[in-house]
Order: sequence, then structure tokens, then C-alpha cells
Amino acid sequence: MEIVNTAPLELLNATSGFLKINNSKLVDLNKMIELLNVRKDIITSSEEKLSDFENNERAILLLKTNMELANLHRKKIDFDNEMQKYIDGASEVITEMIDKWESLIVKANKEARTNKDLAKILESMDEKLFAENIDVKINYYVQIKSMVYPNQMKPMSVVK
Repeated sequence: MEIVNTAPLELLNATSGFLKINNSKLVDLNKMIELLNVRKDIITSSEEKLSDFENNERAILLLKTNMELANLHRKKIDFDNEMQKYIDGASEVITEMIDKWESLIVKANKEARTNKDLAKILESMDEKLFAENIDVKINYYVQIKSMVYPNQMKPMSVVK
């Protein structure tokens, strides 16, 4: 059985501002899907006698509702894929960051003596903010690493 390190995922779920905001959007999206499905049920369940005009209006509303639902389901799939891509990339960075943060900061502090931009970045670091929002620490880590080890960086899709 493969042992999976859940620490990055737990850390992301607990402190990622990006995930908190997007989870809230996902709740709203799911609520809208639920409400549109209720609308469909109401439209199709009524058995009262209607005029031709009312039947036509009901059919139009049902068609529009189905179109809205299709769009929302597509958005939800895209949204879920985007979130998973972020989680995967951020988890990879966090796993690396757990092992290499201290040594990177030591090396960065040495190089900051001659690199004013790196010195400003190091001065602007805020441990309290890092604890509140892991996304900020990920961005600092990626930025500092790219300055200290410019030839070792691969493109990062997690940096928003």
C-alpha cells in the first residue's frame, strides 16, 4: 500500500485563500444547479389544463432551464478541473517547500547582499501572513527559488 503524504492537502484546505474563495463559488454553483432542477420538476409536474400559449411558454422555459443547466454543469466540470490542477501543483510545491524552505532562505540571505531585488523580497516576508494563507508562502517560495536558482526552475502553473 502506497503511503500518501496528506500534509500538503491538509495545509491547503486549512489555509489556502484561493481554495476558500473557490469553494464558496462552488457552493453557489451547486445551489443554482439544485434550484434549476427544482424549477424543471415544477414545470414538468404540473398537470393543469393550459392554453396553447401557456404550454408554449412552459416549453420555452423548460428549454431555457435545460440550457442553463448544461452551461452550469460545464462550468462546474471546468471549475473542478482547475481546482484539482491547482491542488496538485500546490501540493507538489508544498512538499518541496517543507524540505527546502530553510536552506533556500539561508542561500537567499547570502545572495541578498548583492541582489537588491532579492533583499526587498526577503524584507517583505511576513510569517503571520504565511500562516494565514499558504498561497502567499507558495508564491514567495517560487519567486525566491527562481531568483536563487534561475536555471533550475520549471514553469509553475500554481502561481496565481
